[in-house]
Amino acid sequence: MPFAINENRWGDIASNLKTKPVATDDLVLVLGILVGIGLLIWLLSYALSLRERRRNYASPLRLFISLCRAHRLKWGEGWLLWQLARAQQLRDPARLFLEPERLAPAGLPLALRLRAPLVADLQRRLFALPPEGLGKKAENAVPPAAAAPLPADASSAEPGSHGPSAERPSSPTPALDVPPWTG
Repeated sequence: MPFAINENRWGDIASNLKTKPVATDDLVLVLGILVGIGLLIWLLSYALSLRERRRNYASPLRLFISLCRAHRLKWGEGWLLWQLARAQQLRDPARLFLEPERLAPAGLPLALRLRAPLVADLQRRLFALPPEGLGKKAENAVPPAAAAPLPADASSAEPGSHGPSAERPSSPTPALDVPPWTG
């Protein structure tokens, strides 16, 4: 019977432990293995916590790279922005994504002047500027509602009427003086 052999084998081990003293070499070996396993678990948990702390660390370079990815910039365009940030000696290169005047072609360093058309295109894409760039003022822009002519029946409508022109204000809508890239 195979089961009897296994039961007898475990019984022999148990009886040997009861009758024979445990050798110190065997005990040291077992304790060494247990300490090694414990040390390995501790090192693994320490390495994982260190990795997690590094991941949560906010670095300017990681922010810059994530902004380049968020704007779907090609590698060469991100590299150009990085060079521009270094030329302007910015500690935080992500400021290029907040301050459109840093991308103005007139303010480019001499080493990057040959790439001015690409920088102007990046400035236009990042800040949703019209093709003219920052030169266009918001106060010169006419809102579409103010530029549209009133319908012919608007002049004949009475103040108390409920026609389509009754919902329109009598004075033009005031325009806000905001930068054009704010949408």
